[in-house]
Amino acid sequence: MDDLRQFWQMSAYNLGLRRDHPRFARFSYVRRRSTGPRLGHDRDGLTGLMLWFDNFFITGLPRDSLTSSSSSTTTRPVAFLAILIWHMYSTVFSPKVYP
Repeated sequence: MDDLRQFWQMSAYNLGLRRDHPRFARFSYVRRRSTGPRLGHDRDGLTGLMLWFDNFFITGLPRDSLTSSSSSTTTRPVAFLAILIWHMYSTVFSPKVYP
């Protein structure tokens, strides 16, 4: 719950809705939560279930959704780039870290 509060505080700061930068403990939500692997696992799990129970999902979804779910399991480079960009910004290129 603390991570969600920190996320909203930081989002408000980045959008200009808050004047002061939020204060974090030693590790902020950025370092504790890595969005790339979580999104990759969620996507792989959902598409795997869609392919496993195709008769169930085909009744409520368009036919092409199964085709796209089988091809979306091959998009691991996107998750890798999300991790790389997020990590590089938060540890190297952030103005608070490297002026």
